Formats: sequence, structure tokens, C-alpha cells
Amino acid sequence: MSVTRERIQGETAAAAMCITRDEISYPANLREIPLPPERLWVRGRVEADDTLAIAIVGAREATQYGIGCAERLAADLAARGITIISGLARGIDSAARM
Repeated sequence: MSVTRERIQGETAAAAMCITRDEISYPANLREIPLPPERLWVRGRVEADDTLAIAIVGAREATQYGIGCAERLAADLAARGITIISGLARGIDSAARM
């Protein structure tokens, strides 16, 4: 099994869902960029008209300090209703998804 397939299965097992560009729940802002992603893996509530969103990405080989900062920042922003966007990589991306 490929690393990508394992990662996708792991995300799916963690209550993630896949939405594609042709679905109503696909974020409207992403439709406006030149090359929007074909699909998104998401956890939590998806709002097509989300206007408050922030991406948190960083080093795969992150320090414990960096991981702690990413976790606290993501939790604090999410508690205020801001959508958190991160990649599937380990390290900072993973910490932001906690």
C-alpha cells in the first residue's frame, strides 16, 4: 500500500470526508483561484461560503515547541469560528488538525 493511500485511509478513519469541486459544499473562495484542488479531505463542518479561514502549514520535522504553538493557535482560532486549513503532512500540518 502506498504512503498516500495509507495517509488517506488514516484521515478517513479519523472522521474525514472527501468533497469535490462539483459539490455544493466545496468552498466558494477556492473556486475563484486559478487551479483549485480537485478534492478536499475535511473534518468538521464545511460551509461553502466560509470567508474566515486561515491556513496553518509548516515543517514536517517540527520541534515540540512548534507543534505546541500550532496546536494552541489552531484551537484558539477554531474556538472563535475561524476555519483552519492544513495539509496532510506530519509535523505542523498534523498539529493544526488536532
